[in-house]
Amino acid sequence: DVMKAAELPTRIREEIKIYDVISIVEQNFWGKFKGAALLVFPSTAGQGLTCLFDDEEEWADDGDNVMMEKETLLEVGNILIGACVGKVAELLDDIVSYSPPRIIINNLSSEAVSKNLFDPEKLAILMKTVFKFEERDISGFLFLITSQDSMKWLKTALHNFLEKY
Repeated sequence: DVMKAAELPTRIREEIKIYDVISIVEQNFWGKFKGAALLVFPSTAGQGLTCLFDDEEEWADDGDNVMMEKETLLEVGNILIGACVGKVAELLDDIVSYSPPRIIINNLSSEAVSKNLFDPEKLAILMKTVFKFEERDISGFLFLITSQDSMKWLKTALHNFLEKY
């Protein structure tokens, strides 16, 4: 789904309305296709992912577990954002660079992400990611926010890509 970046806070609230608290992994990327990626999970996703990798059945909110949860979210976010943005760039003959990801744990208000991402001149692309593991389903949303110039490049690159077929 493509939308104006200014609509993003409302869309995040609509998509994840049953959760009081969300976790967001934010990462910028540069190339011909440039912008910011936001990977949004319900706050419990970090615990679920950590338990999958750590074989822990019980979760304690101690400092070590909270740190491990943040590190797991950062690593999973880094992998998913890199894979998604990187594959788009690769298919369209572009190379992208990334900033280190950062984690934001906040409520569903628009303050959860950087205000400059909601520039009315920017567009957002919504992709829903769903993780299916044997015993747990963990889902989240990937938002790619980019400028009008990047969207023009993306449309041209997609057109050129599809002409090959």
